[in-house]
Amino acid sequence: MGGISVLVVLGLFMSFYAFYLFVIFISIFYFFENYLFECAYLYKKEHSLTAWIPYYNKYLLGKQAGKEKEGIFLMIIEILGTICFYLSLNVQLGSLDTVIFILWLICLLISFSMNIYLLHKIIKQVYFKYADWITIFNVLTLGFFRGISLFLIRNKS
Repeated sequence: MGGISVLVVLGLFMSFYAFYLFVIFISIFYFFENYLFECAYLYKKEHSLTAWIPYYNKYLLGKQAGKEKEGIFLMIIEILGTICFYLSLNVQLGSLDTVIFILWLICLLISFSMNIYLLHKIIKQVYFKYADWITIFNVLTLGFFRGISLFLIRNKS
């Protein structure tokens, strides 16, 4: 009877660890995919070389949407999220590990919502009639279509 409970507890801990790795993998893929397509969108505009500078392209995205303050806020949130991600993986801070991981998740959610907001403003400039539907689709796909939709409208705006 004691052996089964040990196996259950080990399975529970392994499922927590697998969920942790899944969240990290998906977030890395999300940031990489969106970074490439955002840079391709901004590269087509007047910001040819500066679009490839990490974090600065968030400011340029906000500037393209006509919301520079929101772009600066998004840039700061992404920098803070990257620092929290690095600290949660590489630095052993004892009891602060959980707090830093939760702070990273909060930065991830704020970054997601701000990116969707800026995308909505940009798409509304190009496709006013379909901007709401594209934004809903981007939210339902958890932002994976966001970079692709920016890439597809780069010649229209």
